[in-house]
Amino acid sequence: MTPAAAAAAADLAFLAPGLVHHFGNLLFALQGHVLQADPRDAAAPLAAIAGNVDRGAVALRVWRHLLGDGGPEPAPAGRTLREVAELARVGAREAGHRLDADGCETAEFVVDLAAFVPAVVTALRECLAAVPSGVPCCAALTWSVGGAQLAIDVRAEPGNLPFPFPGDAVLVAWERRGIARNWPYHGLRRPNGMAFSLPAANLSRP
Repeated sequence: MTPAAAAAAADLAFLAPGLVHHFGNLLFALQGHVLQADPRDAAAPLAAIAGNVDRGAVALRVWRHLLGDGGPEPAPAGRTLREVAELARVGAREAGHRLDADGCETAEFVVDLAAFVPAVVTALRECLAAVPSGVPCCAALTWSVGGAQLAIDVRAEPGNLPFPFPGDAVLVAWERRGIARNWPYHGLRRPNGMAFSLPAANLSRP
């Protein structure tokens, strides 16, 4: 298996538990709304069903672009980041870590998912994999609108000793994957994690 293929398989395995959990929740939600639907007032259940179906579609788009299936697809960055975080949260929790994506709410640029999704998932996975075993931490996704920059900071939880984050090693691994996938982002070293900047040519307003 080539390094690029191994990285792609690792990205898929990283999100797989979250995908199964996510779709289980969506199916239970759909079942509940169908069973409780009142034929005399179906507007609310139908809106809830449509919302859950839409969330499932976003998750499938994330998965499809991790598989490298399909060509360019524009979509809002913030919504995609929230979905990636939701899918990654299960695996992070099983490893004893937390994942916070509240800082992504302002990322409403439109990006090409074909490059954006693998770049985000690989960066997040590499950062969490670099945390020493047994050290509870929080991985925080934050977005700087002015600089069009996504940062992934991995912090030790309060009450735990700080650890030296191997940012250079994480960045090298991410850049190798970027060369293989030809994504247009430039990686940056941060004190407790990494960031990548998005060229203006690859961004647009919704």
